[in-house]
Order: sequence, then structure tokens, then C-alpha cells
Amino acid sequence: MTTYQRQDVASAVGSAAPRRAQWLSPLTALLVSFAIYDAAYLVVYLARVLSSGSELPFGDFFAFWSFARFSHEMKPADIYDTARLLEFQHRIAPNFKDFYPFPYPPAFLLILWPIGFLSYAAACMAWIGSTVALFAAALWQGSREAIYVWLCLLAPFSLMALISGQNGFFSAALMIGGFKLLKHRPFVAGMVFGCLLFKPQFLLLLPAALLAAGCWRALFGLAASALMMVLASEITFGPGIWLTWAKAVPTLFQLFQTNIGKLAPFMPTVTVSLLSAGLGENIAKAVQIVVTAASLVLVIVMFRRRRHEGGSIPNLDIAAFIVAVFLATPYAFIYDMPMLGFAAVALLEHRAEQSPMRAGDLGVLLLALFLPPLVPYSHMVGVPTGPIILLFLLAVILRARWAKTASTAWKKPLATSL
Repeated sequence: MTTYQRQDVASAVGSAAPRRAQWLSPLTALLVSFAIYDAAYLVVYLARVLSSGSELPFGDFFAFWSFARFSHEMKPADIYDTARLLEFQHRIAPNFKDFYPFPYPPAFLLILWPIGFLSYAAACMAWIGSTVALFAAALWQGSREAIYVWLCLLAPFSLMALISGQNGFFSAALMIGGFKLLKHRPFVAGMVFGCLLFKPQFLLLLPAALLAAGCWRALFGLAASALMMVLASEITFGPGIWLTWAKAVPTLFQLFQTNIGKLAPFMPTVTVSLLSAGLGENIAKAVQIVVTAASLVLVIVMFRRRRHEGGSIPNLDIAAFIVAVFLATPYAFIYDMPMLGFAAVALLEHRAEQSPMRAGDLGVLLLALFLPPLVPYSHMVGVPTGPIILLFLLAVILRARWAKTASTAWKKPLATSL
């Protein structure tokens, strides 16, 4: 005979509602603090830009616009020739004194190509507006509560992506949106994931996760999308552009290593943080390999369990995966972290609706939410703050996930034989 442990659904729903109401004031206070921080930062940042006489308020976006213009006016494959790209950037912006190389695969040039038809100002508004809109749409699929969407949009992670004009919103939209499409449209979800080909470091753990979860159609979609982007870029920019990129990778990597001192304060990764802390390159690489391997094992175990449970991927699983990605890759910047904002807010939403927040967990969460401004200062003092906070955040997410899984298992039917 089968007996069941019954759950009082009305009681569960009734207890969740007061808990959400109890959290409303602290969440609102956090949202207001984000808004004040963002406004103050923007005022200071724009004042510095205006006082410098720069015509490029969203600095990194000039790189994207110049890449798109280059693909229209020059031989696209020559974009991997640093001398030609440098000359082109200084020609279209005579007051520009720096240099932005193009280290991305040709897939990103395909994404940027349309903005090459626009002026700098119009292209900037189109790029930032469209990527923020995609990010907001993905967030809305992740949480139907408007306050959590706004927390993600106003978090310091998002501010860094905004003022740089970088691609953090776009990559976050693809990652979160792909997971949210996985249950009902797995092939389309894979197609969305495949668009991350322009950021291959974010694809590092994804095939293993999909394989462990048994998401075969999503895997086929990812492969099809990546292949389509390769073929489309070869047709659009001329055959051999991917081979040109592959040949240029060693030179581009050497250029990155030469400028690591300037870039390190904006990179929260294990490798760069350990190098900034004074550890040798071999030690940093060894630790990174161990952390990457551990992240891979964690993702496989976590998503293999999801294969047996079925259904959509919960926000806590997505959050744990995103944090694992940032720990696994040696190369990521603070402007890549809007998706990490989703991870932190997903934990906050879970705690607000299902369980109380411990003081230690709250401290980790707040440190994670303000990680972008902390990373540059941690590099100055030689403390690997980024990886430490990410590890603690992952631990808190996994504990919350485990507690939720255990609670769900306790409420499932129990088969007994008489």
C-alpha cells in the first residue's frame, strides 16, 4: 500500500505571503541604496569624462563601433592585424589616444556588423538600449516579481556594464534566457546558448551541464547555432577569417599579457587575483586548473540530478552554474557580471520567500552584490577578494539549494509495503 505525507498547500502559501511582505521593506531599502550609488557614480564618472574633453563617454563601446566600421570599410580579416586596426581607430577618432584590439572570434564581428551603419551616438544608444532590453526580458522570465528585476538592473554589476558600453548585458541575456527556454523550447534554448560563441569562456561548462541533464535537443541546438555563426561569418567577411583569428590568438594573448597590469584590477578571476596577490604564474595556473575541474564536477553532479527530477531548471541551479562559470574561467571582467547579479538576486528571492536569511549569508550576499567596486581595491592590496567572495556565494547558494531539495524530497510520496 502507498501512503502519502500530506502538505497543507493553503498553509504553505499563507506563510510565504507574510514572509514576502516582511522582506519588502529591506528589499526596497536595498533597491534605493543601489539607485543612490548608481546616480552618484554616474555623476562623478560623467563629470570626469566632460572635464577631460572626451567625446567617448562609454569608452569600450568605441571599440565595438570601430570594429563594426572596420568590417564595412576595410578587409574584415585584417581586423586581427593590430597595426592596421590601430591606424583605423585613430583615423576615425583623431583625439583617441589608446588602442582596442579585437581578440574576439569572428562571431562577434557578425553581431556588431549592423551598428557599423550608424553614427557613434546612434550606435551607442542602439547597442545599450537593445542589450539592456534583452537582459530585462530574460530577468522577467526568471522572476515575475518586479522588485527583483529592478534589483538586477540597478545592481553595481549592471552599472559597470552600462558605463563601459560593453557586452555584459548581452551575454547575461543569452545565458539566463537560454536556461529559461530549456523546458518548453530546448532546441531554441540551445540556439540561444550557441550565440555565446563570441565569449567561448562562458561556454566552458555549458555542454557538460546539458549533457549531464540529458538535454540532447538543446545540445543539438547549441551545435547548430555555433555552426551557423561560423558559416555566416565566413560568408559575410570572406573565407578563412576563422583561420586568421586562430593564427592571431598567440599574438593577441601576448598583447594581453603585456597589459595585464592595467587589466587586472577589473578581473575577479582566480588566475588574475592570485597573480595580483604575488603568487607565481605556475601556482596560479595550477590552482585555476583545480578550481576549473572542481567546478566541472559540481556542474555535472548538479545537472545529472536534474535529469532524474525533470522539469525546468530552478533559479538556484542557474545561479550556482553562473558562479561556477566565473570560477572556472581565467578570463572575465567586472563588466561581464550582470549575470552574476542574477545569481545573487535569485538567492535573495529564494531566501525572502522560502527561508530566513542567516547573518553570515546576508553578509556574503551583500559583498557579492558590491563585488565590482571591491575588485579594483582588492588588487591594490593584493587580496584575492573576487574568488573568495565567489566561493562563499557558491557555498551559500548550494546550501540553500540542498535545503530546498531536502524539503521537497520530504514532501514526496513514501511507498510502504504492508
